[in-house]
Parts: sequence; C-alpha cells; structure tokens
Amino acid sequence: MNVHDALKASARETAAALDLPLAWEGESFALPARPYLRGRVEYRGEHAATCGENGLTRLDGALVLTVAVMIRPGRDGDSVSGADSEAVRLARCVADRYPRGYGINTDRGELVFCVPQVETPRSDSARISATALLTFYGILRKEGA
Repeated sequence: MNVHDALKASARETAAALDLPLAWEGESFALPARPYLRGRVEYRGEHAATCGENGLTRLDGALVLTVAVMIRPGRDGDSVSGADSEAVRLARCVADRYPRGYGINTDRGELVFCVPQVETPRSDSARISATALLTFYGILRKEGA
C-alpha cells in the first residue's frame, strides 16, 4: 500500500474505533449531526537519505485529524464549553492511538510517528474543532526499487 493510502487506512481505523464518521480531504461528505473526524495528509519534505543508485528517501509529514463537534444551543455558554471539552477529549483519544514510535508499514518502508500534539480548539458559529497533529517520518525505498 502506498504512503498516502496507508495513512488514510489508519485514519479510517481510528475513526471506526472511536465511532466517528471520517471526512477525508477532497472527498464528498454529508455533515452528520454528531461529532465527526476530518482527515488529511501534509507532506513537509522529501530528500535523499543516502547516496547511490538505490539510495533511500526520507519523507517528513503529518497526519492531521481534526475532531469537529456541533455547538448545541444552550444558556450561558454551557453548550460551547461542553462542545469544547468533548472536542479536546476526542482529539486526545485520536492522539493516544499514535504514540511516539508507532509505525505504519507501506510498500516502500515504515512510517514512524513522533510525539502527537493536540492543538488548541477553534470554533466557528456552528462547531468547535480540536486537531490531533500526528507528525511522522519515514526512511523509504525509492519507488520501483
């Protein structure tokens, strides 16, 4: 399985384990009336790790999984703080599934995750979102090698 598909499959497993629908960047998705997960992969750099014809490539990036929780109408901001807490709790559950050193196998080698981070929640008028930033690196074989 290629790098992108392996990361996407891992995100799907995480969403299923937490009973959250997964919206993947670039795919159509009907917003549910309950918490859900948005996912994407950010590639941050690829460069030669060794010299030679069949040298290895280092790939750096992040699997970005964002939990979105709908804000329910309420009094005195209780619904906002409740959604805030739920989004952070779920984002921490996501991050806990990718501890430092956790690896995912691909057809070119293994991706290894660094220390996961949960970012400060953000809100718009309808939902609160908390992001689990799951940085990784891989020392991968060249394609076709």
